[in-house]
Amino acid sequence: MDEKISLVIFTDPMMGLSYECEPIMRKIETHFANRVEFDYVMSGLVRDVYELVDPDELALGKDVAIDRYNARLADVYRAE
Repeated sequence: MDEKISLVIFTDPMMGLSYECEPIMRKIETHFANRVEFDYVMSGLVRDVYELVDPDELALGKDVAIDRYNARLADVYRAE
C-alpha cells in the first residue's frame, strides 16, 4: 500500500495544550514512517495575545508585557 494517510491537526501555537499531543504524533510518525503525513492548520484560538496581558505591564512596552505573560503562563503549565 503506497497511499499515505493524512492527519489534519488543528492547533494554535499560543495554546500550551496544543503541544501535549506531540509525543503521540512522534510515535505515529515513527511507527508508520513514510505512510503518514501531518497537515497543520492554525486555528487562531487567540486573536491578539496583547488582549490577554496585564494593561499595566503593556504600558511598560509590548516586549515587557509579553515576557511577563509568558512567564506566568509557563508557571501555570509547570504546576499542572
